[in-house]
Amino acid sequence: MSAGKIIGLSIAGVVVVLMFYVMTQGGGSVLPTPSKQEEGSVASAQSSVPKKSAEEQKLEELEEQTKELSYVQTSKLYASKCAACHGREGEGRILGPAGTKLAPPIKGRSEAYILEKLEDYRHNRVENTLMKGLLNNSSDEELHVLAREIANFK
Repeated sequence: MSAGKIIGLSIAGVVVVLMFYVMTQGGGSVLPTPSKQEEGSVASAQSSVPKKSAEEQKLEELEEQTKELSYVQTSKLYASKCAACHGREGEGRILGPAGTKLAPPIKGRSEAYILEKLEDYRHNRVENTLMKGLLNNSSDEELHVLAREIANFK
């Protein structure tokens, strides 16, 4: 293996690890506190918005719980090999204001399609250093498990 490929794989690995780390941190941005004038305008705006019924609030809570559960139920294998680039549920990732595509969406694809693509990357039929690096150390069984899991993303 040439030095260039080793360096490329190393950099790609570091990028994936850093992205996974950032995703797991949850971000802690601090919102500015509104001034008294802004508070008054917010209060008047809120008074014109109809209050949500208890039923609507409960539905929103259940939707949030569902989102959390769907993330918890992804396997550690998917989280470690795929989620950093393809998203928690296979929705794909776009970076920055320019909209640079990091990874395409994989949600909604069949198990056979996903497995074929994983094999293509692993055997370098589709050139992608990052994917090849991730899949070189994966067993056939792991690829089947990933394909099955991804195919179940809705």
